[in-house]
Amino acid sequence: MKKKLLKIAIFTLFVSQTMNIANAQSISKSSGAPTPLQNEFSSATWNYPTQISGKWRGVYNDSRINRMFVETLRLKVPKGCKVVKANFQIRVKNLGAQNYNDSLYMLNGGANLFGQKVWTNEPQGATKLLSYNLANLPTGGSVISRPSASILHTLNDGKFSFFVQDDTSVQSVKLNYQLRGRHCRGSSKPRKPIKGFPVPINNGATNTKQCTFKGVHGNWGPQHNTRKWNYQIVKGGKDYYLHRKGRRTVGLKCGRGESYVIDHYSNGKDACKKCPTSGGTSSGSSSLANKCHKYLIKPKKPTYSYNGVHGNWGPQHNTKKWNYQTVKGGKDYYLHRKGKRTVGLKCGRGETYINDHYSNGKDACRVQTGLGNCPSGYKGGQDNKCYKLIGSTSAIQKVTRVHGNWGPQHNTKKWSYQTVKGGKDYYLRNKGNRTVGMKCGKYETYKVDYYSNGKDACISTKLSCPTGYRLD
Repeated sequence: MKKKLLKIAIFTLFVSQTMNIANAQSISKSSGAPTPLQNEFSSATWNYPTQISGKWRGVYNDSRINRMFVETLRLKVPKGCKVVKANFQIRVKNLGAQNYNDSLYMLNGGANLFGQKVWTNEPQGATKLLSYNLANLPTGGSVISRPSASILHTLNDGKFSFFVQDDTSVQSVKLNYQLRGRHCRGSSKPRKPIKGFPVPINNGATNTKQCTFKGVHGNWGPQHNTRKWNYQIVKGGKDYYLHRKGRRTVGLKCGRGESYVIDHYSNGKDACKKCPTSGGTSSGSSSLANKCHKYLIKPKKPTYSYNGVHGNWGPQHNTKKWNYQTVKGGKDYYLHRKGKRTVGLKCGRGETYINDHYSNGKDACRVQTGLGNCPSGYKGGQDNKCYKLIGSTSAIQKVTRVHGNWGPQHNTKKWSYQTVKGGKDYYLRNKGNRTVGMKCGKYETYKVDYYSNGKDACISTKLSCPTGYRLD
């Protein structure tokens, strides 16, 4: 009986251990375009630079400067599992230009988790490998922000997002992580999230409307494949979920303000499309085409991050000999604990000194992190301003009388304007029978018998707007 009980105990211990065994996983990327998720980044980062119609997005091993590199790595985290270890490695290359302020930021759901400057004094063309233990992120030195030492819990949603700005080339990234939980053994195959990314409908037009696409979801929520339900692709029809035990199915749907799009992705998967409700027009629509629009205009408010000010010798603060002194309404400084020697504080290149910024009265160094967002109801323009449509009117074409080859003047003492019904008008010299033909200028089209009196006209091919309106 004792032997039987011992066997049962050993078997129970084995089962309990195997149900919580760690499963090592790895993600590596070193080529092609990144695959970021828009909701993981602020609009200032996602739309960088907002004053340019085409977003300057970087790719792996990019040799161009002024390219914001944004990326979202997808982790496989099955239901019932959690990330217990993670190490992130990123290899970068110095492209020169103004890279002294280039930084790496890690995010989750748009929230900043960690920030650090990439370069110190490395020359152009230099490369280096940055490695981070996501359970214990570094502090001090070139670290800009670190709200928490560990960010492992943020990986449990299956996403790890980061961006690097903007004169630094990302050559490769690697994320090693370990899972622990009831379903993290061996060859378990967690669900694969459906990728979503913005797709411009009309790239060439000024009034482009940006629509976003994401994976369709079931009636119970946004989850995808699970242990019981499997995503089914239906070419030319609506996708659905099929229960793996039996033939039960559940339809897919899109949320409020979204429209269902069949076979949107290259792999044939359906999508939910959502477009802005104001400003611009989509391809094929002429509701706002050739219109003169009037806007309320507001400037964008830049976004900033704040760092602690530092002494002339480096970023360290209080030491055994030096003590940080706050000065209300004035510049803080360091005081030598032995004697009255002091040393002033300063900010780095591209930073602005701000007095009494923190709640405890300490000064700060302010650095601009983005061009800012527009208020609700406003749309960002190409000139760092926000626009809100308040009126529109039809654009008009400019109509002028045709003119001779020698200039825009018409009848003179010597030349007389001659109308020719059904043909081109001309000028006739008053003395003699010499004639000169009429022409139109650049961007103009000749129109015969355009006026009611039969005179010809030049129609401008460029539309014009009244004062205070602009053509979109």
